[in-house]
Amino acid sequence: MMLTEFIKIVENSSIRIENGTLFCDNWVVTGKEVLQYLYDHGCIENNIFPDDVNIGENINLELTIAKLCDFGFYDTYETFISKNKYELHTDTYRIYEGGSGTQFIKQYDAIKAFIASIKSIAKHWFVDVGVINAVISNEKHSVIICCDYNHEDVLNINEGRFGALSNISSTILNEDNKEKKNLFVNELIDFVHSKSATKLSKILECIEELQKNCEDAYAFYISGFSSHKLKFEINTKAIEYTSKIQTVINEAQTKLIAIPSAFVLAALAMDIKNNRLLLNTKNIVTILSLFIFAILIQLFLSNQKSILKMIKADVDDFKDGFDQTKIELLSQKFECVDTSLKKQQKRLCAITFILWTIPSVCCLYLILSQFV
Repeated sequence: MMLTEFIKIVENSSIRIENGTLFCDNWVVTGKEVLQYLYDHGCIENNIFPDDVNIGENINLELTIAKLCDFGFYDTYETFISKNKYELHTDTYRIYEGGSGTQFIKQYDAIKAFIASIKSIAKHWFVDVGVINAVISNEKHSVIICCDYNHEDVLNINEGRFGALSNISSTILNEDNKEKKNLFVNELIDFVHSKSATKLSKILECIEELQKNCEDAYAFYISGFSSHKLKFEINTKAIEYTSKIQTVINEAQTKLIAIPSAFVLAALAMDIKNNRLLLNTKNIVTILSLFIFAILIQLFLSNQKSILKMIKADVDDFKDGFDQTKIELLSQKFECVDTSLKKQQKRLCAITFILWTIPSVCCLYLILSQFV
């Protein structure tokens, strides 16, 4: 409240600053409360006594800037930073040099947040001659960052540097993504060590480079993680499809073992002593039994072929879900799956051929034997 009243004095006076003194010339007194406050706090240098001043009187004030800082009035950015380097000491403030100073304060807050992030990851920090020093380390390096800066460092925070500062600070202070935080911390330590940038002002100069290093490191980490996850997914699917094909093979082997047994029994059952009497009831029944057996086995083989087609369709759909950049990896991991599919399909075709060839040949032989 008192700062607001004092600003009215500044706005309605002829102002000049010399040697740490603020001269407010030709101020028309509109209220004695603010004047009394300035007097009580030792701000007035010249012989002005509130009790001797009348409302509407024109006076000249000489005020000590160092005292004005106590309730939030600063003549320059330099004075503001010297008094509030790490935290604001007043709820309200006014920087005469910069008018409202909104942009300056925004940049100042960004630096404060960055220093807070450094303190949050420090193994130890200490104050030396009013300057915070933070010790941070990782497995490879240990560095001491001197968190000293001036008003020029604040003014040099352009849009790019501001964005970089905000990004790094928010990431380090964020506990929700610890992997990213740890990567940023390691990059900060490596950056300070490699460039011998132990002073905050030096880090601020290169903050955009540091931020790029951090983002590149995180992108590389995410890429590596995604690649590992992709390989794991492909390997898992390859094993799953191979297992399905192996199940088809095992089922087929269990049932198809009956084929040679059936043909052997049929051969033993056939009466072939007399060529002219081959087409007898016993042989006809045996041939018909072979064809019935072949039909039953064919139904099973058709079922197995359908299962293999479904597996192949699933494999193709899975492959189609990846872009062209993953084709080589898919080809490598699914080579065994594709090979197993082709072999099993060929085996089923060969078994089908044998299954129908033997009874067909037997039948043809019986028929032709009647004409010989």
